[in-house]
Amino acid sequence: MERMITFYSLLYFSKSEKIPNLSRLLHWNKDSIYVNMASNLSNQLHKLGYKHILITNKKKILESYNYKFPVIELNFKKRIKKETRFYSAHFKIDIFKYFSKQQNKSCLIDLDIFIINKFNNYFKNLANNYNLLYSLENGADYGKKYYSEINKIFNIIINKKFKKPKWYGGEFILGNKLFFKKLYKEIDILYPKYIKNINHFFHIGDETLLNCAIQKLLLKNNFFFKDIKGKKIIYRHWSIIKNSKFKLEYALKNIFLHAPGDKFFISRLNFNYLNFNLIKHKYSNHHNSIIRAVLLFLINKMKKLFI
Repeated sequence: MERMITFYSLLYFSKSEKIPNLSRLLHWNKDSIYVNMASNLSNQLHKLGYKHILITNKKKILESYNYKFPVIELNFKKRIKKETRFYSAHFKIDIFKYFSKQQNKSCLIDLDIFIINKFNNYFKNLANNYNLLYSLENGADYGKKYYSEINKIFNIIINKKFKKPKWYGGEFILGNKLFFKKLYKEIDILYPKYIKNINHFFHIGDETLLNCAIQKLLLKNNFFFKDIKGKKIIYRHWSIIKNSKFKLEYALKNIFLHAPGDKFFISRLNFNYLNFNLIKHKYSNHHNSIIRAVLLFLINKMKKLFI
């Protein structure tokens, strides 16, 4: 697998962008947060024997952070207005094009992901032999109550509705060059309609484009991949929203943990000195402390109502 797959992540620098999943109090320091997350992910993957490369639009900015991981700079195509939500995520589409020209299989992985269990033979076999995507769970992710909103997107962009529409996460996408060539080509066709109707969608960004392209390709019977939902490979976990002890326990059984609400926490850890058990222990403590803080906040709010 080491020789067959290269992992990549995107760090697109933008002064004006606000990060929805990063506290407003931390916006001034968001670049260092992302660089630290990139360092942690690269260190973890390199220690496991796999190549990880950071893709950016401004390599020069990284020089002030004394980074020690592989970086390449791409000339990204101007795609969307800077004030658009999830502005930088739209540039993942350019990375799909880049992947379509690589000989090795490529895996695009978000920076707010960290590894909490070793790469087992089951995952290695899947990664070596299939293209991999991850459909999201119900609950905190896009589940049944979002079916109508998801179908609204599909109906507008690809003129199709589904009884139980699936929604695939953009945080982990693994495939060969043909897989990414088809994705990029389809997204390029759908992009004008996406831009024209962007204000009508409940979710915008690379995931919306990715999912429309996937469904369009599947309708053509011209796209092949494995859905790794429930395979204990990757899980998107929110520390506060609609969470539970059971979900945390399940999350910690996966290889990759995507924690979009915990960027600051991830950036503060030094993964060089932590084994998997210690990482899981620290994240569990972090998770529980957040829940306690939220409960105390709600209790105090309730007290004020009755005083």
